[in-house]
Amino acid sequence: MVIFRTTDKDYMKPASPSTYCSAEAFKQGIPAVDIECGRLGLVEEKLVEKIVQGISSLMAHLGMTSGTPLPSAGTLFIAERTYLSSQYTGFFYPLKTSGEYVQEGMKLGYITDFFNQALTEIYAPATGIILYMLGTPPVNEGETLVSIGLVE
Repeated sequence: MVIFRTTDKDYMKPASPSTYCSAEAFKQGIPAVDIECGRLGLVEEKLVEKIVQGISSLMAHLGMTSGTPLPSAGTLFIAERTYLSSQYTGFFYPLKTSGEYVQEGMKLGYITDFFNQALTEIYAPATGIILYMLGTPPVNEGETLVSIGLVE
C-alpha cells in the first residue's frame, strides 16, 4: 500500500474545488481508493489481476466479503514528491522505470535532439521511489520527465 501526504495540497482544502474524485470523497468523509497501475493507458492482464486481488483483499480485510486478506508487503508513506521537468525539446530515453528506487544523483536517462545528438543527461534530484517516468520518447521543454516520492 502506498499513502501520500496530501494535507498541503490546495485541492484537499474544504473551500477549494476537488481535482480528484477521491479528494472530494475524503472531504465528505467517504472512503475512497485511487488506483494507478500500468503504463501509457495500456490494459495489461497481469496488472488488472493485481488490481482485482488488491481490492478483493481490502474488501475481505474490511469484512465486506468472505475470504482471507492477502498478507501485506507493508505500507509505503510518501511524505513529499519532487518533480523534474525537461529543459529541452527532443527525445527522452529513460534508463529507469516507475517503481524503482533511486539515489540522488543517479542517472535516470538522457535527452537528444531530433537528429540523435545528445543534449543532456538526467539525474535524480532526490532519493526515493520513481512514481512517474515519462513513457514516450518525444518530450517538450517544461514537460515533467519524472516524479520521485520521498519515502518517510
